Amino acid sequence: MQLWHEEHGSTTVLTAGIIAILALISVVFFSHSHTTIDAHKTRNAADLAAVAAAYAHHTTGEGCHLAAEIASDNGATLTHCHIDGGDAYVTVEGLKTTARARAGPMGVD
Repeated sequence: MQLWHEEHGSTTVLTAGIIAILALISVVFFSHSHTTIDAHKTRNAADLAAVAAAYAHHTTGEGCHLAAEIASDNGATLTHCHIDGGDAYVTVEGLKTTARARAGPMGVD
């Protein structure tokens, strides 16, 4: 005698629902992770490009050219570079994010 004959297969439906929910959570998590990683890489590229631009401007006067190379080497694109006095201001774009940075020589007049 079977008591729950109407619920035959309900575990399969429940398991499929749980798997679908877990898959959705995973997609959201990994999507957010990739955006966060891109933001960090873009900020790092901006910082490095600004430091390179300030250093190159102080030593050779070719700051923005080196900033573009450094940004490219770090997977970003230099979209703006501006030298004001000894300070370098840069803007770079990554895959999904944009970052700005400023750098200049410390204690140099």
